[in-house]
Amino acid sequence: MKFIVKVDSRGRVVIPQVMREALGLEPRSFVEIELDQADRKLVIKPITSSGEILVNVDIILNKAEDVAKIVNIVLENGVEVKMLKCFPSPDRCSVTVGVLDSNAMKQLTEALEREGFKIAGISTELSPKHV
Repeated sequence: MKFIVKVDSRGRVVIPQVMREALGLEPRSFVEIELDQADRKLVIKPITSSGEILVNVDIILNKAEDVAKIVNIVLENGVEVKMLKCFPSPDRCSVTVGVLDSNAMKQLTEALEREGFKIAGISTELSPKHV
């Protein structure tokens, strides 16, 4: 499926309805936009499902190897990693995950804390059915 759309004066484009429906995109859904400079193209991928809550968890790292351990704990708890950003000073990572409810988030934070990780903060981004 291919469409030609116009970029407006603020740099926005409208994703045609038939494409939004095919991908399950609703108003306020989150998408990832990737620039492929070699092929001069943009790739847009949905990153939330309807009703999913995006949660940013800031975690203090003790050592670089903690990143892999954190990702494993997230996956073992049946949660999908949407984005991972690590910062060298102070040593911490921000992990964005998609959960369906607060119980799933509570289980994940408890699992991280059981493994000795200090959670510096939690913030949420709500997708369509929670807004």
